[in-house]
Amino acid sequence: MALPGGLAGVVVTGDFIDAAGYPMAGRITFTPTADLTDPGSSLTIPAVTRVYTLSRGQFTSDPLIATDNSSVTPSGWAYTVTISLRDLDPISYEILLPQGATPVDLASLTPVVAQPAVSAYLTLAGGTLAGTLILDGSPYPLKIPGGSPAAGDVLT
Repeated sequence: MALPGGLAGVVVTGDFIDAAGYPMAGRITFTPTADLTDPGSSLTIPAVTRVYTLSRGQFTSDPLIATDNSSVTPSGWAYTVTISLRDLDPISYEILLPQGATPVDLASLTPVVAQPAVSAYLTLAGGTLAGTLILDGSPYPLKIPGGSPAAGDVLT
């Protein structure tokens, strides 16, 4: 099935075998990390989970919306992939599905590493921070740079 609104899609495939080479049973799910909209076509795309059952250890997805479609908002979204195989705990991670060659093998996709949110920062030229400043880094103790009124003092 073609995607609506002229959106680019990507088909994902995968093969799952055990250590003895036997096909595994289970399912693979893909869930967008955000509800999407395409303002150009007035299209709303809820973050609905798509489930694919392994058949003889293999699956092929429907065309999934590419994560780099320029008309879709918000930008920066991904898919949460959950692999649930018989007799194993499920594993989940996030991936990007850029436009390009399709189908793409799930094993070739690199999981996205989430970056921690930045809550406050000071510019290199100085500034004022209201609230608590938590310094998390190395090496300790931390010296205050030269040129400031407290230059050379040690922060512990």
